[in-house]
Amino acid sequence: MAPSRVDSPEPISSPAPGKLQSIQTQQPHYGDFRDDFFRDGYAVIKGVLSKERASEYQSEALTWLESFGLGFDRNDKSTWKKENLPQSWKGGMYLHFSAAHEKYVWDVRCEPGVIAPFAKLWGTDELVVSFDTVNITLPQSIVGTYDSQPWPHCDQAPERKGLVCVQGLVNLSNAGPDDGGLIVMKGSAPLFDQFFEENPVTGPTPWRTAKHKDFHPFSDKDLDWYREHGCELIKVCAEPGDLILWDSRQMHWAQFGSSDVVRTIVYATYTPAAWMSEEDREKKKELFEGYETTTHWPHTNLYTHGKAMVKVDGEEVVDPLERDEPLTKPVRSERLLQLAAINVINIRDSVTATSSIAVVRHAHLRPAPTRTRQMSAHLNMDDKVIDATHHELAVDKSQKRHCKGSNPTGTVKLVEDGEIVLIPTPSPDPRDPLNYPQWQKWVITFVLGLFSVLGVLMTSGMGPFVTLMQSYYDYNPHTDDLMTYPTLFMGIGNVIAMPLAMAIGRRPVFLASALVLTVGSIWCAASTSLGSHIAGRDVLSLAAGQSEALCPLIIQEIHFVHERSSRLAWFSAIQSIGTAALTIATSYLVSSLGWRWWYGVFSIASGLVFISAFTLVPESRYDRPTDAFEGEVHVHHDGEEQVIVHATTKNRVPLDFTNYKARTWKHTLAIMHPPANWKEALTCYKQMGQCILFPNILWVVLMNSVSLGIYVIGVTEYASVLGAPPYNYPTTSLGLVQGGQIVVAMIMVPVLGYGGDQLYKLVARRRENGTVESEVRLIPMLLPIIVLLISCVIFGRAASHPTEWSPWAITTTFSGLYFAYIGIILNGYTYSLDSYAERAAPILVLICAIRGFISFGISFGVTKFITEQGFQGAFDICAIIAGVVSALGIPIFIFGWWIRRVTMKYAVDGRTAEF
Repeated sequence: MAPSRVDSPEPISSPAPGKLQSIQTQQPHYGDFRDDFFRDGYAVIKGVLSKERASEYQSEALTWLESFGLGFDRNDKSTWKKENLPQSWKGGMYLHFSAAHEKYVWDVRCEPGVIAPFAKLWGTDELVVSFDTVNITLPQSIVGTYDSQPWPHCDQAPERKGLVCVQGLVNLSNAGPDDGGLIVMKGSAPLFDQFFEENPVTGPTPWRTAKHKDFHPFSDKDLDWYREHGCELIKVCAEPGDLILWDSRQMHWAQFGSSDVVRTIVYATYTPAAWMSEEDREKKKELFEGYETTTHWPHTNLYTHGKAMVKVDGEEVVDPLERDEPLTKPVRSERLLQLAAINVINIRDSVTATSSIAVVRHAHLRPAPTRTRQMSAHLNMDDKVIDATHHELAVDKSQKRHCKGSNPTGTVKLVEDGEIVLIPTPSPDPRDPLNYPQWQKWVITFVLGLFSVLGVLMTSGMGPFVTLMQSYYDYNPHTDDLMTYPTLFMGIGNVIAMPLAMAIGRRPVFLASALVLTVGSIWCAASTSLGSHIAGRDVLSLAAGQSEALCPLIIQEIHFVHERSSRLAWFSAIQSIGTAALTIATSYLVSSLGWRWWYGVFSIASGLVFISAFTLVPESRYDRPTDAFEGEVHVHHDGEEQVIVHATTKNRVPLDFTNYKARTWKHTLAIMHPPANWKEALTCYKQMGQCILFPNILWVVLMNSVSLGIYVIGVTEYASVLGAPPYNYPTTSLGLVQGGQIVVAMIMVPVLGYGGDQLYKLVARRRENGTVESEVRLIPMLLPIIVLLISCVIFGRAASHPTEWSPWAITTTFSGLYFAYIGIILNGYTYSLDSYAERAAPILVLICAIRGFISFGISFGVTKFITEQGFQGAFDICAIIAGVVSALGIPIFIFGWWIRRVTMKYAVDGRTAEF
């Protein structure tokens, strides 16, 4: 910690209130970190920042270090040399260069998760913070040893009695046993007074007359005294995002590590603002305006470390690298100015300002006339912006949220001060799916994709050996039912499973589906008759249907709106690539092992997916207030101004481990999280009936149905066209045509997935108010629509006149039909989910079930349709139908805002969060 500095050893008086003295005497049981703190003199508070957020702050610290232009490059360890760094103290404490006032440092200080433990410890949220510095220590294993030895000390003078300062550091890097970190003499703080009574300070005290005021060094003999009294030296281990607190009376020092970790921390100490004198307040203001670095004391003992000095020709001059202001200045928010003691804190008793004292209970939300709204990370009070991390909550008195003049559902403020607003607004609950780390979200998406691959393959992947099945069952006309009925039962599966998922949760339904898919595959492999085989396929199709609706719903629920298109595109790509590859392999697998082992192999794969889902796919259902889906959570209290809360990519909601339970494996692996709400299942059916009457949703359903219908015709007929003269494709080569889907999927992800998200953000950034309408999601749909129309025209003509066209005309346009199909699905999903976020489940059921039923119906009439119209006539009709339905999207695009406004009362629950 940065040393204290004084000019003379004046007497010290303690402002510590009697309440704190009694706390130490009585030693009550708190049931939280305070028990460790008062017993041991230190405590580690886990996860005051997420690991991702800590990593972002560390990155900003390293960017700051690189900004001096001395040659240090975080990505090139050969540049990790002392001569490539600005001057520091004790190998990494940067006491100069306005380091204490960099924006990222103030952002850390203003994090609610960092402030909350201090507020709980001092019993007040009216705090001021130190202008202490940062520590960026490169590993000795690379830069060489530092000329600093262990320096056991405490940071409180013996004359200053009682608990008057609690120091803190926020870990932005790992602090394991081999990493640099804090060493404490565990239990030494409670013995502080006894030690100095038995070992009074006598003789010269050069540290008191030179630079240090609240500082006392300890000798080896002193360490022995503490050991004899039951204390022990402890290396305090912590993870990125953890906060370490220790009593200033505690013996401690910093230890260099032997690992390659770059120790990166921000020192942050808070004390009650009421302890400041007016003189100290004026002094602190002066230091703040001058961007000066001070000691760890926030309310008193306010001394600057001055300018960085170097010797030139034997004389000390200001270091040319010295800075008069930060590289990136902090935003002077209301909360920052309060913590800096610039503004006098005056927080009303009715509104608590730190999350440790009271936090909005965001989980288990219920509609109610009076509730508390969700808490988030940015505040915007009327037109005055309050920094994201500082005002913690207020109480909501019920009033009509969506009044005349407000934006309809689907119109959101996506950009705030150049930052992307997180929509839905995440809660501070560690179990909120939106707070899952990115790696876990990718794992969930991948597992869902694997399930989808197997589901689609098992229901529609029989094409390469359908003739074998016809021969096996002696050309029984019902053999075709093996191919046709699965699409019907997939739709039925959606209609049954999605309302059930609304009632009991997504996880139990998904796990049951994965299990049924496995059992159904085994059933088919062991079937002894055509009827049994058909029944087994119908059962597994009920489960496979969840790949179309439930899986996208889960992906939607764990991702923010600005990343939804790309993640859904990845899910679709995994499905497409996997299905195409396994369809190609099917011909070879069946010819080698037989059709029963085709089921057998993939039943084993389905079983592995079930196990993976059980361990890796947690529950994604999480009830949120309606405002959260708009990214603007409205908070107000009787007689007070309304506050709008935002969370952004750079200012996320800190996780609250005090008022919410941490994520555990036990919680993650629980199959179901009661209570079940069976009324939700019935409500889902009601909402399906309402949503199908929304003009924009009806159009999306029609577009999905048309594109699927045309693709069904193409997938039914391409083999007969390519297998006949003049093309004469062998049976084994017909499966290779499906390989075009792999290319299509690889094109879709960057173009429609990431491209759609980038366009969505670009439109918001270009607008002065940062808002964007969900209709922007329809713009990328133009590409698959154009491809669909062109592919219909060419496919029909090439199939009718094969001698005049290359076989590539069939294979390419067949892939084009598939691209159009999955592209229209992707854009339709994102548009619908962005428009009506609270109706995601019923809308997905409508889209998937209706197109499944239509596909089932079309499958019975394809042959007759082609026979009567011919390929060219049939596909021309398809192109006309697709063109007409697509043209209906023009009024949807133009009048979508009004449509969403009119239908909003049927699509918004008006939920509030219980406090």
